[in-house]
Amino acid sequence: MKGFVANTDWDWFAQLRGGSRLDEACFWRAGGEAFRALKAGEPFFFKLKAPHNAVAGFARFAHYTQLPCSAAWAFFGDACGAASLSEMIERLHRMRSRAGLRGGSKADHPAGCILLGEPVFFDEDDWIAVPADFVPRVGQGKSYSVERGDGKALLRDCLARVRADRRRAGEDVAGYTPLVMVPRFGRLSFVGAVLDAYDRRCAVTGETTVSALSAARIRVLPDAPGYEVANGLLLRADLARLFEAGHLTVTTEYFLRVAPSIAKASEDYAALDGVPVRLPRKTAHRPMVEALWWHNETRFLG
Repeated sequence: MKGFVANTDWDWFAQLRGGSRLDEACFWRAGGEAFRALKAGEPFFFKLKAPHNAVAGFARFAHYTQLPCSAAWAFFGDACGAASLSEMIERLHRMRSRAGLRGGSKADHPAGCILLGEPVFFDEDDWIAVPADFVPRVGQGKSYSVERGDGKALLRDCLARVRADRRRAGEDVAGYTPLVMVPRFGRLSFVGAVLDAYDRRCAVTGETTVSALSAARIRVLPDAPGYEVANGLLLRADLARLFEAGHLTVTTEYFLRVAPSIAKASEDYAALDGVPVRLPRKTAHRPMVEALWWHNETRFLG
């Protein structure tokens, strides 16, 4: 099991630490090479840059995707650690300038989005010294085994601080372990993973404008998050809203059905009735038949 110690922007850290407690965060950087250092569930450590030079929190890696800055903000909002889209664009431009990347300051450049679950941000008194071999010239960060040596000690210290903080808050810490090898996706990670599973194309219309797309959940139950990729469909945003409201459904044979009330009101929607739904290439990402059956039987208004 590995961990990744990531050079972390102070503005991003301060914005998220000062807000309400989050279940997820989007750690972003200038678009470039994909992030392949971790598997889902492995720890991602926030190492603040100079002059702080300390590990000030951690999270678990969930998914990596790359999006235009505007789309990243539209999907992930203040979980991006910025107060506004304009602030995020400005920061991204600074990152690109430092990296020697060209492009105008107002351009909608791609952001590499590392989606994280269960982020924890320590108070300054709880910051942890960086591993001795992590030098300032290390670029984006460095991987460590968390089963031995400095990586193991870093994870141990982070977990100890979380447990102590929860005890002070009166929360139960018995058996607490925030890091698992096959974690559940949260809402933000679900969006990123469904976008990539469907190759950024609406499963019905083929629309490829990323900001016009939405990840719709198929089966929504109060006692389960339901954010597995196979419980999702990538649809044009208007179709996603209609699907979640029950005006559309997808049959267990993967054809779109349009409720009669919607078909009567709009020829455009009526024309989509019976259209085959394009499926992800990976079998594991294709919509679960039992989830589609549930939606057909309990949500569809046809």
